[in-house]
Amino acid sequence: MPDDKAMAAALRLLNYRWYTEKELKQKLQDKGYHQETVEKVVARLKELDYINDERYAEIWIQDRVKLKPVGRVRLLHELAEKGIERNLAEEKIGQMLTPEQEYLLALGIARKKLGRSRVRWDQLAAHLLRRGFPWEVIDRVGRELDIFKEK
Repeated sequence: MPDDKAMAAALRLLNYRWYTEKELKQKLQDKGYHQETVEKVVARLKELDYINDERYAEIWIQDRVKLKPVGRVRLLHELAEKGIERNLAEEKIGQMLTPEQEYLLALGIARKKLGRSRVRWDQLAAHLLRRGFPWEVIDRVGRELDIFKEK
């Protein structure tokens, strides 16, 4: 049976938001719990399905696409930082963000940016790259908006 104090601390954290296994382990270690205790607590929480990296990835992707759209490259990076295995992240992104949806997100961002101010193509392309969109998508957006002719 895991340490009651460590378990209580983990449940308090999970009461506020979802955590990946890696994030929760780090939080508990930062609070001073021993590695062995942390491992036991996390294993028990996984058994109870309170920690589920697959579900976390789905929620993260859904929120990012809805609230502050980013491309698959940025999603992969963010999920990796949170401790989600690359193959799981790629699988979930592939299921939840089709290439056409990604293109439409990038197009929406570009139109919004162009609507606010006069933006050069190189600035817009750099902005979309920072948001994690692959070059193929950015190129397609540029052709759709016919902004290559601008210098």
